[in-house]
Amino acid sequence: PHPVVDIGTGRLVAKGAAVNVPVTYTCGPGEIQYGYIYVELSQRTQQGRLAQGYGYTDEIVCDGTPRTVIVAVDAGGYYGGNAAFKSGVALADATLVVRLEGFTTEVERVREEIRLRA
Repeated sequence: PHPVVDIGTGRLVAKGAAVNVPVTYTCGPGEIQYGYIYVELSQRTQQGRLAQGYGYTDEIVCDGTPRTVIVAVDAGGYYGGNAAFKSGVALADATLVVRLEGFTTEVERVREEIRLRA
């Protein structure tokens, strides 16, 4: 089956210095060489600044059942000294990459607005 990715409500950590983002994914059973989920967040703050960050996890299990992992997204990241995340709406971009035995690579990406909560 084709991989599936869904993004849940993010939880603010350390007053917005990071966000824990739950990502539910499904990928078919089989031997994988590697796999990871990469998440980017962007949010316009009340001061008009842009809070941005990214995070990833390589704790991927592909067995055909839905699984949920928490991806920690740090404010700033490679974007530099950006604003902290706040409660409200943010744009989330999650990408699942799975490299199967035999060098087949499956990629699934979802981009949607999510809610961030304290």
